[in-house]
Amino acid sequence: MGRPFDRSTLWSATLVATLSIAAAGCLGPSYVVKRHELARLKSVAPDKRGEGVRVVQRFSTASDLPPAPHWAAPPAQVQRHPDAHPDGDMNGLAWWWWSPPYGGPTFAPTFEPAGVAGQQGGPVVTGTVRGGQSAGGGGGSGVASGLGKGFSTAGRDKGSALAAVAAVAVGVGIGLAVTEGARYDGWATVHPSHPVHIVGPEGERRLMPLWQAVEAGVGDDEEAIVVRHEGAGMWLTGRAPLDRVGLTYGFDVSRQELALDDSDRAVIDGGTLSFGAWPMQWLGVRLDAVMGWGQDAGGLGVARFVPRIGLDVMPLRLWRLHIGGSASAGWQSLWRDGPSADAESGGVSSAGVLAQLELTTRLALSFRWQWTWDHARRDAVVGQSFGLGLDVY
Repeated sequence: MGRPFDRSTLWSATLVATLSIAAAGCLGPSYVVKRHELARLKSVAPDKRGEGVRVVQRFSTASDLPPAPHWAAPPAQVQRHPDAHPDGDMNGLAWWWWSPPYGGPTFAPTFEPAGVAGQQGGPVVTGTVRGGQSAGGGGGSGVASGLGKGFSTAGRDKGSALAAVAAVAVGVGIGLAVTEGARYDGWATVHPSHPVHIVGPEGERRLMPLWQAVEAGVGDDEEAIVVRHEGAGMWLTGRAPLDRVGLTYGFDVSRQELALDDSDRAVIDGGTLSFGAWPMQWLGVRLDAVMGWGQDAGGLGVARFVPRIGLDVMPLRLWRLHIGGSASAGWQSLWRDGPSADAESGGVSSAGVLAQLELTTRLALSFRWQWTWDHARRDAVVGQSFGLGLDVY
């Protein structure tokens, strides 16, 4: 008999993954000024080149820079932005939350499973099952234990394995959210003579004031870097809007309602791990691994795994709320406790609503509400899911 995945193990796996990612990607006090930004500043008057500079924060694990010579701050010429913070806070936008869906099972039927047997000639289980918990039937620990020797625990065993994978995926996602997702990507104000470190591919370094670095430019294999506490200081004046273009990682936790057959349904917990790419701000392609585990109405273990490919479209934006839809197609494997350990499998497709709340330039809180069609069962709608998670761009 397999046992449910230990909750303490779930939390341990999540915590370890979170801390390892966060520790490896702590944010540092230096920022990259990209080549196209230096090219843009070339058209700005030299004494104005420190205003509204687009910068991207580096990680603390990036290569160290020799400190620039100390210089007395020149007379203040730029008024501090009311939301700016010289110590590099999130400029009022470091608010996000992460919470799984809540609520009890939607389906909690009451029935008499008289005559149920694990195998031909096996013991008969009697009793009343309410909401997945066994009452009566004489001293067993639910329907699964009452069925006796030879009873497959495929649903419970597969569910334990999927829960372990999901715990690590959640930990990685949270770790990325507090590092890559929190990374400052926006505008800053510095003095026009703020020191700029020009770093070459072999570690060569040059140091020059910003206005002069704009004139000189940087090569294709060089980086221009400014440090927050050098010069007269740096004021972060506002993050850039959510930028999806490029690669993405996402995860969610979900509540999945699933029709197992004509008379049995299950409400199971689970999650989705996603990798994708957005060629455009409003269009993305993703590869998903959908996982679910729990019990059917009779208390028997159920596990579900669906690898799939999907398409996201986000055409609408209302302030920080982005609204669109998603569609996907994949192959479902479903394991259940019972006489057989074989998986029920077949093609499935899903479609639904996708909404995102913009948290930072690289991080969004995502909500998915999807319906699923089982093409092995005459294209019947077999379930729906509600997922809440994070997408890191």
